[in-house]
Amino acid sequence: MKTSFVIIAYNEERNIAATLDSIFAQNNLHDYEVIVVNDGSRDRTLQLVQAVAHEYPELRIVDLQPNHGRGAARAAGLAAAGGDYIAFVDADIVLPRDWLDRCMSYMSEFDACGGIAVPDGDVAWVHRVFKLMPKVAAHTTKVSGGNGLFKRAVFEKIGFNPSKRNGEDVDLGYQIDAAGLNTTSIRDLLVEHHETKTYGESVSWLFESGMGASRQFYEHKQVRLPDLAFFGFVIALLVTISAGFFIPTSWLVVLIILDLLYVAASSAMHLFTKFNLPKTPVRSVFGVIANMTLLVSYYLGRTLGMITEWRK
Repeated sequence: MKTSFVIIAYNEERNIAATLDSIFAQNNLHDYEVIVVNDGSRDRTLQLVQAVAHEYPELRIVDLQPNHGRGAARAAGLAAAGGDYIAFVDADIVLPRDWLDRCMSYMSEFDACGGIAVPDGDVAWVHRVFKLMPKVAAHTTKVSGGNGLFKRAVFEKIGFNPSKRNGEDVDLGYQIDAAGLNTTSIRDLLVEHHETKTYGESVSWLFESGMGASRQFYEHKQVRLPDLAFFGFVIALLVTISAGFFIPTSWLVVLIILDLLYVAASSAMHLFTKFNLPKTPVRSVFGVIANMTLLVSYYLGRTLGMITEWRK
């Protein structure tokens, strides 16, 4: 049985070598191939992968130009894969040596499975800067696109939507549920998440993620906890804006402070699910404050998405 490892990469020169090393170091790695989809990277990602390909004939490159987005990259990697099993691994993930063995042991019972990335992706910048202690937090979907092993038969029923620049794995999760496929996350199989986005890149990514979340809300009509947090933010903001026309400035300042406290509470709750905050109280406070700006970027992306995505 052949296993195809598919890695999608966009500007991952700082991480992809470690990802590839962790794949080539897997225990009992026999009949396999590694496919790297370079999604229009503007850094040295392609050159680094080409250098590794000279050493490992099992490595092939699919070069997309220009950048197409995550859905198109995954679909291109899937089209190039010839394995009986397809393993999707993000270019900022480092797998433990027993990842493939552990996942394969579940394949007799499940159609797909995967481990848990630590730290979770949307708090990677906060983790890196403030050195908070991560918790093992379940992914949004049972099998994350960041590290998941699938039977090929899965993709005879469903597939990645090439039009989705982000949120493609969440969309796949909805398709998995609709198709009645059996999937699971292996709770004690932890993979290292080495995301190296700058603060500005994180702000931009969360804004884009917010737009994607609004699109998913319209597509699937399912209310999740992030939706409730966003709706609370919108209500608080609308109350403040409306009241500004009728109440004295002093009361308006009070409402603005309450809005900030809402964002602070949302930020604290968000980080509490991802980190063991009491273990690092001082750093945790600064982490919560910094995360507030990231959360506001997400909320603004959601707001724009609610306005623009409904037509699509």
